[in-house]
Amino acid sequence: MSSDEDFYFLHHYVQKGFTLEYLLNLDLTTKRFMVQSMDQYIDEESKKWGSLFAPTFLLGRR
Repeated sequence: MSSDEDFYFLHHYVQKGFTLEYLLNLDLTTKRFMVQSMDQYIDEESKKWGSLFAPTFLLGRR
């Protein structure tokens, strides 16, 4: 992971209540799982918010 990805990973999970110490000491397998979980969460949120605002954007383009 790049430093930006590492930062976002830490940012995401600190906001979820994990301690920085815990996150920095994760083994590679657990960290990979958590990164994939974060990616899934981001995809789901994007779809949720996109579906809420899509009709507004479509109406504005007519």
